[in-house]
Amino acid sequence: MPPSGGDDITSSNGFSDVATVYHRTEILLAASGPALHNGGPAGLLWSMVWTYVGQLFVTLSLAEMASMAPTSAAHCHCKYPRLVSGVSELAPPHWQRFLSYLTGWLACFGWQSVTAVYCYNIAGTIHGLIQLNHPSYVPEAWHLMLLIAATAVVVSATRILFSNRLSLLEGAYAVLHVYAFVLVAITLWVLAPHPSGESVLTHYHNGGAWPNTGLSIPTGQITSIFVWLRSDSVAHLAEEVENAAQVVPKSIIYGYLINGPLGLILAVTILFCFGSPGEEAPGPPSAWPYIGLFHRALGNPTATTAFVIVVLVLLAMTTLSVTAVSSRVMLALARDNGLPLSPHLRHTRHTNPTIALSATLTLALSLLTLCLSAPAAFHTVLALATACLTSTYIICLACILRKRARGEALPHAQWSLGGRAGLGVNVLGLGYAAWAFFWCLWPAEYVVTAGNFNWAPVLLLVLVGVACVSFVDGVGTSYHGPVARVQTWMSAW
Repeated sequence: MPPSGGDDITSSNGFSDVATVYHRTEILLAASGPALHNGGPAGLLWSMVWTYVGQLFVTLSLAEMASMAPTSAAHCHCKYPRLVSGVSELAPPHWQRFLSYLTGWLACFGWQSVTAVYCYNIAGTIHGLIQLNHPSYVPEAWHLMLLIAATAVVVSATRILFSNRLSLLEGAYAVLHVYAFVLVAITLWVLAPHPSGESVLTHYHNGGAWPNTGLSIPTGQITSIFVWLRSDSVAHLAEEVENAAQVVPKSIIYGYLINGPLGLILAVTILFCFGSPGEEAPGPPSAWPYIGLFHRALGNPTATTAFVIVVLVLLAMTTLSVTAVSSRVMLALARDNGLPLSPHLRHTRHTNPTIALSATLTLALSLLTLCLSAPAAFHTVLALATACLTSTYIICLACILRKRARGEALPHAQWSLGGRAGLGVNVLGLGYAAWAFFWCLWPAEYVVTAGNFNWAPVLLLVLVGVACVSFVDGVGTSYHGPVARVQTWMSAW
């Protein structure tokens, strides 16, 4: 058997991949604020529809790429982030190392930003519950920072101490997710006041004071874009299933198609239960929108707290899975010497990537510490995560589209989109990824100040600059990418 190149980290893959597939309803509840601010009910609903369709073309393209790994080396090859492997296989030969290296950095730090988003969501929800149950409480930014730090410490400790048992949560999470979804949906439809269908389907809100609604809605669609991102998470299961070249692509597509209607149903439920346009939600004004939504339906803080805790538990489970994936992506890149301090980052203890995991939480905390100095902190972190991940899609889809357009042979895939159909899907996927990348870099307000500025473009430029300097200055000389590593394994085989 080919050498593995390191310890096999599979103890919680099943849990992490299941959770990242089913995460969409929880994150839609927790991250609905930007879309309601710019776009309103109708903006959120229709952006959920068109971003779902757009991401479908990206998902189909990624599913085909997940089938392109050589069957005999699939076990080793698919441990690496699928997008990095795809770029390494499909890019022009003289650009393979650099583009796969840059894609690895963007994917790695994109997932670190996703971890920061989820830690922020948990801490923000707890912060909102404190405000709801203690009206005299005066919130401070450093209170939220302490809650974020506590969240990161608890997640890290749980991930390290109970890593061998996290897979047991897979079934429990799936069951809880379904029952909680039904419980929340039925409760809101029965108890919450409902506005007219016309107000939900046609009422747009321009909270950012943009010159027209046509600019307000695209800037608020970042919530919808983020909800449908990471649709290829199931690709991490490739190392654990037989006939991965056929099973994994189908799992990616079926998972996306099945979970799409659930997300859209929840979006409709949320919007038809927020009350009439312009009506203030009960509870403290600084509470997160969905806390006010539950309070409006249930009428008292105790019942609201109970329902929010259910969502909080689901968010915590998903955060564990996101942290596991983030550390695994960092570990994979470190194994190819793609990061500074790679020998330390790829160190494992009892098959647990403790150093990569600690680095993931440290980076998330550092990012949030930088961003919390501005009121638009959540928008910045959300935008950075979205920009990093959509940029990896752009690079990857551009590489495969180039080969198709030039008539070059593609790596063998047991599940393929075909010639003309594949070309069309790749073009539409690349167009959507570029559209999403462009709009996620915009600020939430038309009149930009230091407080509401979207710092994601600046942070993204810094990240790309550091990656380029590292590639030229030494790290890149020891990095050869997944293709070189697979070729070595095949030779050993």
